[in-house]
Amino acid sequence: MTVESQNTLELPARHHYIISVPDRPPAGPRPLLVALHGYGGDMLSMLRLAQAISGDEIVSASLQGPHQFWFPAVDAEPRWVGFGWSTPFHPAESHRRHHEFVRGVMHEAVESHGCDPSRVFLMGFSQACALNFRFALQWPECVRGVISVCGGLPSDLDDPKYKHFPGGLFQAAATQDQFYEIDKARGFAGTLRRFCADVTLREYDSTHVFPRRSLPHIRQWILDRC
Repeated sequence: MTVESQNTLELPARHHYIISVPDRPPAGPRPLLVALHGYGGDMLSMLRLAQAISGDEIVSASLQGPHQFWFPAVDAEPRWVGFGWSTPFHPAESHRRHHEFVRGVMHEAVESHGCDPSRVFLMGFSQACALNFRFALQWPECVRGVISVCGGLPSDLDDPKYKHFPGGLFQAAATQDQFYEIDKARGFAGTLRRFCADVTLREYDSTHVFPRRSLPHIRQWILDRC
């Protein structure tokens, strides 16, 4: 049998997310923190981190990656479902899906929860970081700041589609990160300064996990830019 061509079919798909609104009545439109988990994470685990940063001042939204898969059982632990954002198979499609998802959640937060569209912050852990940088450098008018935690950069930063970013970039790096060595992470900060004048790098004594010590630093960094 001969395969004549490889075809595609566009189908609608549900994308899951949670928006958390502080109980305290706002004095005006609130900032928005859009948070994306890393490879194998989920929206609930990331929401808890986003809420710890947001407090009573900021609306937080946690998005769940559209690609689900089973993690194998380990010792006595049963297998469980994790979520991811992209694979090397037609990655441009994942990038487009990510852009549309993020923009859709931002729109919903502004329209339904009164968030301030000029004070939107985009945070990612691990795999989500490069995707978030792609978004911010292509749509700089949509985001006030980007927080990258234990993550890398897009591999195609020489592409002219990436623009100057007038907001701020916060990079949290782990000194014992087994995926992004600390010297490499320091180099990321230098690369980001080609696109943005306001780049903050903070290092934490941690492995490749979201450093809990970074939470108050990220919170203050956001509030300083609100």
